[in-house]
Order: sequence, then C-alpha cells, then structure tokens
Amino acid sequence: MTIKHSKKKFILIFFSALIFSRITPKADASTGYLGIIPGLGHVTNGQTLEGIGWLSATIAGAVFGSIEKTAPNLGFNIWMYQMYDAYQDSGGTPVSKNNPFTNYIAVVNPLNLLAPVSTPFLFAATASKWSKGNFSNVTAQRIAAYGFVGWSEEALFRGFLYPSWSNFFGSRGVGAITSSIFFAAAHFEFAPAPMAFRTLAGLAYCWQVGIDKYDLRKSIFSHAWLDVFVADSKISGPRSKQIGNGAALNFKLDF
Repeated sequence: MTIKHSKKKFILIFFSALIFSRITPKADASTGYLGIIPGLGHVTNGQTLEGIGWLSATIAGAVFGSIEKTAPNLGFNIWMYQMYDAYQDSGGTPVSKNNPFTNYIAVVNPLNLLAPVSTPFLFAATASKWSKGNFSNVTAQRIAAYGFVGWSEEALFRGFLYPSWSNFFGSRGVGAITSSIFFAAAHFEFAPAPMAFRTLAGLAYCWQVGIDKYDLRKSIFSHAWLDVFVADSKISGPRSKQIGNGAALNFKLDF
C-alpha cells in the first residue's frame, strides 16, 4: 500500500477503535483498542517496560521506513501488531502466545503449507501466476517486506478484531464477516471485485485461524505469500525507480 493509503487506514482503524472501545464490554478487547497509541495497551496491562518497547519500536520502524524505501510502512506494521499483542497479553484468545519473531518467521516455514483452508485459497488465488511460471520478481527483499504485511495485518484483523468482535456480537460467524468486510474496506479500493476478493480472503483466513484455535502462523504464511506472488509492485532495491518515488508498496491486491 502507499503511504497515503496507510494514513487513510490509520484514520479508519483509529475512529473504529474509539467507537468499539466505548461499546465493547470485554476488558481484554479494550487493551487492544488502547493500542491506537502505541504501547498504551501494554501499560494498561501493567507491562510498562514492554509498552515503552513497543512505542520505541513503532517510532524506530517509522524512521527506518522513511530511509529504507523497501519497507516504507514498517512503523505502521509494528503499530498494527502491538494492538494484537496487548490484546493477547490480557487474555484475548486461548492460544498460547507466540512472540512476534516466531510469528514473523512463520512466513518462511514450509510446514505452514499444511493448512486445509489458507493453502488451497493461496494456490487458487495465485493460479494464473503459477501457470505463467514467471517468478523473477520473487526476491528476498520482496518476501521480507510482504512478510511484515502478512504478519501485521493477520495480527490486527484475525488475531484481534475477529475474536474480539466475535465476543461482542456473540457469534464467530458475525465476527468473521464484519472483520473481513472491515479488512476489505481498510484497503480503500471499493470497486466490487477487489472488495469481494479481500472479503473472501478475510473469511478464508478467519476460517483457518478458527481451525488453528487462533494460532496465526498459517494465515500469516498464506497472506504474505499471496502478496509476494500477486501484488503489483517492484521491491527490487533502493535504486528502483518505483521505490525512489516512494511507491514501493503500491499494488493492486495489497493485503
């Protein structure tokens, strides 16, 4: 996504979080919403040092992204993830918590292909890419960059919003539908086809996360590799003209 779209997504998530923090009765959900200010959710949990660490990491990621154009949204990615982390630390979902590094390296663990929903969805969505057999743009930099996209968006939408909204509505189905529609809308491309595709992707990832009892690693893997294969971008290094223009993550099917 472009930096402009990141700002729009931040605003959308920010105001939605404010609304839901007012009406969601679950205390553990409110700690996630408080993460709209990086680290505040952790401080509310009594984890002051960890909260300071997440605030510092978010700022450092934003500074790094402004310098290294292959990861322009790193600060935003960390911001999304720490909301989920605060929610988990307050007892958000029953899965044993994986640390951020464990979840991130899930992107390169081939065992995460053993997924009954997310893997078939990944292959179906990338069928045209496989049929052409052109993988010249699948580089280490691209995998690393989109790894952060899958890592952060799965954490926010499937790790935090899906279970917390399921609790709020009293239905996992309604939680999956609403969080998936929000996931699609947060990409600010409202034509029917991309909205439908992203909503379907969100539902597939919710289904997989539900099967895995809220362990995110398989959905992170699928999400990241879907972006690697189909995202229309050129993450090829700092000398790329596109990266030089600050549009390294400007793609059609960004997740």
